[in-house]
Amino acid sequence: MGEFGKSVGAYIQAYRKVLKITAIVVLVISLILLIAGAVLVVLNRSYFDVSLDLSIDKDEAYFEKEQATGKKIFAGFALLATGFLLLLVAASMGCTILECGIFGKLIEDGNK
Repeated sequence: MGEFGKSVGAYIQAYRKVLKITAIVVLVISLILLIAGAVLVVLNRSYFDVSLDLSIDKDEAYFEKEQATGKKIFAGFALLATGFLLLLVAASMGCTILECGIFGKLIEDGNK
């Protein structure tokens, strides 16, 4: 491939290093989000307990507390979903890191 192939190979190797670092950062962020979401959901799981006490004498503070707990549960599931999506992004970056496809071929040709 000549000089052009060597320069392209060097560019792709630098790109792979940056991509590898980015994939590791995204993986760490996704794991943090998954853990935070799981903690929020587990700590507020009492929200899912079925209460058959339907008495009317519940005060407004009770309903505000239940509403706050519901918001925490929603935030927990949102964090879990975001963490899972970032985990998928990190997994798709892993394909390039492992030299699959055209990137690995160009690097091999550029090193010759």
